[in-house]
Amino acid sequence: MKPSDSAPPPWRGNAESAPRVNDLFDIICPSNVSSNLNEFKVYKYKIFYIIITLLDVVVIITGNSQSYHAYIKNHPVVKVKDIRRTYEEVKLGDLKHHVFVYQLYKDNKTYRAFCAGSIITDARVLTSAHCFLTNKKRERRKINKVKVVAGILYTIAYESNSDEVQQWRSVWNIYTQRFFRHPAFNLAVLEVEVPWTFNNYVNKIPYTEWDQDFDGVCSGTAVKIMQSWSLNKSLVVKDMMLVNKANCEYKLKRSCINFYCTKHEKSHVMSLETEGGGLVCHGTGDPAETEAGVLVGVTSLVSSKLLTLHNRIGLFHDWVADACPRVTPESYFLLAVIVHIL
Repeated sequence: MKPSDSAPPPWRGNAESAPRVNDLFDIICPSNVSSNLNEFKVYKYKIFYIIITLLDVVVIITGNSQSYHAYIKNHPVVKVKDIRRTYEEVKLGDLKHHVFVYQLYKDNKTYRAFCAGSIITDARVLTSAHCFLTNKKRERRKINKVKVVAGILYTIAYESNSDEVQQWRSVWNIYTQRFFRHPAFNLAVLEVEVPWTFNNYVNKIPYTEWDQDFDGVCSGTAVKIMQSWSLNKSLVVKDMMLVNKANCEYKLKRSCINFYCTKHEKSHVMSLETEGGGLVCHGTGDPAETEAGVLVGVTSLVSSKLLTLHNRIGLFHDWVADACPRVTPESYFLLAVIVHIL
């Protein structure tokens, strides 16, 4: 009598009738069934991928934790220079590094901002991955309808062909961190198709080389409603009071090792258009800092009832510096060896 698929194996409870190892292998991957053999090969690839991924997770978590705690042990919290700019309206040229990221609206003429960012090189912008991807890394919006604009102060705009003040750029590519799960690992680098033209209205800002803890007030961006009846908003600078990591973790009930925490005003900072904007500090002692300050974090919106989280840049400085890994001949050779073995 042939047992059904749902019935237990005939050798269960009977050691003498149990198959040998070779018999078990034939059951899993019969030599006379090529489809099963192909499935077994697929399983080998999946197992290999899972092992490599788990090793990556262990190395990254362990490395980040050890380096962070070793740094904190030997370096005190840095008191930043207090430059108060309470809800100060921005004029052209004040925040040369700041960009708005726009999406083409339904009428195919109007662009509306949905995110912000900071220019860090002549062709790259540092922003939030959550603006573009879901936690499953699926696109939130079509990239061909997205424009990155520098030298602009308003959240609703029409495309300009001149680079004298506003500079409109299309996105060539987006680089995100491998373990992105909002708000963790939320850094993203946008590469624009045409490099920026630096002038009196547009320029890059240095980003931090060190991972430090700060105390005091830094500057962030917010938006202000222009008229009570208008949908358009204008860019303003907002003071961000830093909250120490212990208090932040207590209030959020989560690890904040990858974040800076700041107090905010719900009506201003938590606007959609401020996500991805930069947290800029002065007097940090960082070698990259200039008169404009240094970019230390990227705003990641979580909840209007909680603290504002800013993803640390210094902790991932090397990734930000080269978010697009370049494939070397040695990498091709190693990949060929792995494929050959499998």
